[in-house]
Amino acid sequence: TLLLRRAGAEDARGWPQTGSRFALAGLEAGTYVLTVNVSGYDGWTSDEITISKESPHARLDVRVTRTGPWGAITVRPVGPDGEAIPRVNRAYLHNPETGSLALSRPGAATPVRLEAPGGRHVLYVAVDGYQREARIVEVPEGGDAEITVTLEKAGHVEIRVRDADDRPLPDYRLRIFDPEGAEIEYE
Repeated sequence: TLLLRRAGAEDARGWPQTGSRFALAGLEAGTYVLTVNVSGYDGWTSDEITISKESPHARLDVRVTRTGPWGAITVRPVGPDGEAIPRVNRAYLHNPETGSLALSRPGAATPVRLEAPGGRHVLYVAVDGYQREARIVEVPEGGDAEITVTLEKAGHVEIRVRDADDRPLPDYRLRIFDPEGAEIEYE
């Protein structure tokens, strides 16, 4: 998490918008101190940051150091027939207690290796055409482990949204509901 304080009071808190980049907008002129906390890394606190009419922007490049023993899980997704699945939409480890998160690249080739602080995590695997999988895994402290995840086939609907002249629409919102009328969340 990122915490920006002014005169001892919390002004803004944030999480990364894209990758590891943060942006906090709409700050009043003043002197601030930034604190960064990432699970599995040493905390970091800035020197004073001054925002003014003459200098309305500040850019900080924050470098944090890993702490404690980290480990890795290599994820091998397979279909119900045991055949390897070559790519994942996303695979990630999340530790709900510490907030740590390890993400694969979108569309990563398999097997996928995820590094995280040692301990219990929830492993999520998502692949087009298969049901998403979530399970508890143990990331070994200072070691590696492998896990094979069998994904069940899922039905899918391919949808194209176009205007009357058959041109693709750049922005639209698609909502899907189950037979009882509850909205179904999807990625």
